[in-house]
Amino acid sequence: MSCRLAWHLGYREGWRPIASAVALEFGTAIHRALEEYYAGRGDLVDVFVSVWDARRDDLDPTEYRDHRDLGIAMLRGYRETYKNRDNFEVLATEHVLRRPLPAPSGRRTACILNARLDGLVRSYEDGNLYVLEHKTFQRFDPSWLELDHQMSAQVWLGQALADDLGLEGEHVVGVIWNGLRKQRPGPRVRSRLFERHVVSRTKRHIEVFLTRAYGQYRELIATRGREVLIYPQPAQVRCAMCDFREVCRVYQSGGDWEFILRTSYHRRKQYEQDGRGGGNISGDTQTGG
Repeated sequence: MSCRLAWHLGYREGWRPIASAVALEFGTAIHRALEEYYAGRGDLVDVFVSVWDARRDDLDPTEYRDHRDLGIAMLRGYRETYKNRDNFEVLATEHVLRRPLPAPSGRRTACILNARLDGLVRSYEDGNLYVLEHKTFQRFDPSWLELDHQMSAQVWLGQALADDLGLEGEHVVGVIWNGLRKQRPGPRVRSRLFERHVVSRTKRHIEVFLTRAYGQYRELIATRGREVLIYPQPAQVRCAMCDFREVCRVYQSGGDWEFILRTSYHRRKQYEQDGRGGGNISGDTQTGG
């Protein structure tokens, strides 16, 4: 649903970068620290340091040190800002959810939507249920939250988690977007270091998202995925975190992007063994094989 080129390379072709992407590793470590903190299983900084240090050998030494210091500073600031000031009760921390996609008629399809939720909480202010979504960011555009289909997907899947927890009859009404800026606190820092926003979702929001998901599902099964068009779908935040950013840049400029794949990426073993992938992304047709 995000970018067809990244999906094709990562999931149809099975490519993975040989070197870890520091931005992705950093976000994962921050998420893990917040998960353990809100589950009551550990201190924010201690968990982050443990997770980050475990990845030391996979990262550039300078980036490892810089991001280690940055993460410690960010999480210390977060703890000082929100300790005993959170306006919600945590009902569940990180869960991976699977839910069958419904057709417009209401029947189930063979398509399964998957998502990892950072948490499910109950607001002290209005008593409603919300999904808790942690994000690290450098730039923040609050207007995007209203349009982001990820928020709609999380509310729809969060309802399944609420039902599993025995909260039938209660509705997940939105997402609490909990953002941490990638910035060390300091006297010259003027930007807000932490952003927390309530993103409401209505039945209409969910219907629009599910209609989009069903349309994409139908497009894939119409040709069994053999001729679905493959092309880049750039977005500022997503591209900054993408494993295939350099491949995409060279592909769009007409360079030898396949050379970058061969030298800086490897294919997952199951793809090499069963012959999956082998799609074609060339010329004007840009069709996946």
